[in-house]
Formats: sequence, C-alpha cells, structure tokens
Amino acid sequence: MTSTEQNRVARINELDKQIEEAEARVESLQYLLKVQLANALSIKYSYDRANSQANAQQQLQKLCQIHEARDQQCLYRICAGVTAFKVNDPDPNAVDGSKVLGLRFEVMSKAQFIHPYFVMLNRPWLPDSDFLKVHRHTVPPYIPLPGLAQRHLPPPPKKNEKTGQQERPVKQDLAHFARCLRKEIVRYHNRVGAIADLRRDIGITGNEETDDEEKWLIDVSAVDPEAKQIKLEWANGRTGRAVMDPDGVVSQLVVFGPEGRDRESMRALWTENLRIEDLAGKLTQLRQKEWRRELELEQEELENTALHDTTT
Repeated sequence: MTSTEQNRVARINELDKQIEEAEARVESLQYLLKVQLANALSIKYSYDRANSQANAQQQLQKLCQIHEARDQQCLYRICAGVTAFKVNDPDPNAVDGSKVLGLRFEVMSKAQFIHPYFVMLNRPWLPDSDFLKVHRHTVPPYIPLPGLAQRHLPPPPKKNEKTGQQERPVKQDLAHFARCLRKEIVRYHNRVGAIADLRRDIGITGNEETDDEEKWLIDVSAVDPEAKQIKLEWANGRTGRAVMDPDGVVSQLVVFGPEGRDRESMRALWTENLRIEDLAGKLTQLRQKEWRRELELEQEELENTALHDTTT
C-alpha cells in the first residue's frame, strides 16, 4: 500500500471517528433536551398547582370570613331580639330637633329570620315633658300596638283647668313596652306557623287533583287577621270553628252539621288544655272513627241484604 493510500485510509478513519462523536453528541443533546422539556413541564405544573392552591386558599379564607360574619349576625339577631338606635327625622318641621329613637324587632319564623319590624319614637311634648310617643311604625294593624303604647307609654298628665295643677303623675316603661310588643309579634307568627303545620299534618296541600275519597277535610285556614280563629270545613258539609288563645291553647271549639251542632264531633275533638299542635291528632282519630263506623254500616247493610235474599 502506497503512502497516498495510507493517508486516505487514515483520513477516512478520522472522519468516521468524528461522525461517531457527532452522533454521540447528538444523542446526548437529544436526551438533555427531553430532560429539560420534562423539567419545564414539571415546573409549569408545579407553578399552576401552587397558584391554584393559593387561589383556593384565598377563596376558602374569604368564604370562611363570610360564614363567620353570617354566624355572628345570626347570633346577634337571636340574642338581641330588640335593639335601639337613633335617627334623624328628615321633616323640616320635626319636633325635638329631628331626633328620633328607633326600635328594631327581630323575629324568626320557619327556621329563618323574617323582615324586621320598626317602631319610631319622638318627644313631641318638649320642653314641658320628655315623654315618648309612637311616631311611625311598620307593625301590621293586627298587632295591638296602640293598646300597648297607651298602657306602657301614656302621655304626660294634663293640668287641671280649675286648680291649675297637674293630674296624678304617670310613668313610662319603654323596656316593658318593647318586651310586650315583641311578645305579641312572636305570638302572631307562632299562630300562623301552627295553622300552616296543622294544614300540612292533615294533608291539605291545595292540590285539586286529590281523589275525592281522600278529601275528608277540604279547608283549614285562619278567619281573622290576628290568626286566632281557625275555620274547619269538611267534605260532607260540616263546618267548625276553633278559637286559639295567645299561648296556642284551643279555648273554644264548635262543629256544625246539617242538623245543627255536632256535639259528638265536638266531644271527640275538644279536651281541656288542648293545644293547636295536638288538634291534628284529634282530627285524625275522628276520621278513623267515622271510617270504622261507615264500614260497620256497610257490613250491616250487606248482612241485611243477604238475610233478605235467603228468606225470599
């Protein structure tokens, strides 16, 4: 082999070696690229997860704060059924420098707070007297607010025209007035709730598609705005009236049938110290008793018919 051929072979071997080194470097770079891509994806996932956890933590903290504020508000409304506050009367001709004392009454019905009631008081007899008077209110007319105000917030005594002296002095009791008024409001909502529970327990839902056989009592509702009198209406034409006292006890109950008073039903329903919550059970017992009686009458008719057929 000549020297020229040897040089050519050596050069070819060197090129082959360089190619192998380049291929090995390419493989190394490709592996390094895969590793870097995996690291980049892992970093992005970790960053997104960290951000999502931070956002979730912030959102959870915000919800906890809202829930805590709501619990505090509900606790305050439960514990402080009556709160007092001061406001200014926008009327330019208002008395006592437009100063008004407000009372807020919190009431719960059906496991939730309803819209509060407000009573505004001012002092129209200044400077002779600092007695309070009901100025404005949002209490419905079926709550005896005027009577309570007359009893616990009487006006100042007038002067006797003959002697020029004031009559017997009187005192106002604002705290007692607030307690009695809230008691009346709570009693009213309790009566309304008791009537609604009575309708539900009996099965009166207002669904007109109910079978006629299931319509034993077709109506149970309050008659007066104070929800103290309850009307009972049966499917067979009987009617009844129950009177409920402020504590929820049925004080009077009467049932009328086609021929006048149904004393048998009255004896079955009314007992001493009968609460409105127990009236549903009494009505259910009366219904079962009447159904048993109807079945007995039908059975007697069938027996009489069979006996008549055998004799003929």
